[in-house]
Amino acid sequence: LIILSCCWSQPVLLLPFLGYFLWSRVISKAELGDGAAWPWFSIQEWGFHAFRRYIRLRIHVHPELQQYPPEKPVVLAVHPHGVASDYRILLDGMLYEALPKREVLALSASVLFYIPMVRELA
Repeated sequence: LIILSCCWSQPVLLLPFLGYFLWSRVISKAELGDGAAWPWFSIQEWGFHAFRRYIRLRIHVHPELQQYPPEKPVVLAVHPHGVASDYRILLDGMLYEALPKREVLALSASVLFYIPMVRELA
């Protein structure tokens, strides 16, 4: 409703939003494939770095996992989740650095893929 009211009051916003919606929901459907991750964004985003420092977020990877062949998949659990699901988003860039040469995929609730810009982070 918020997006519709914005497009109603400012019709110039309709075309960019419609293009974004068509791309994300009809054409690309990245959530059904590999997720179309943005490793460069997860690693280099300055806001993520600042927030990681603020909450003192650390990642501990067991040495055996670091030696595990990169072509073999592994499943990791992120804790805590609760109301702070942003831990998973903040952890993405750290996982790329802690486990180099690995593809990092995350499970996300399907409803997140319907919210503009949230889908890119989920």
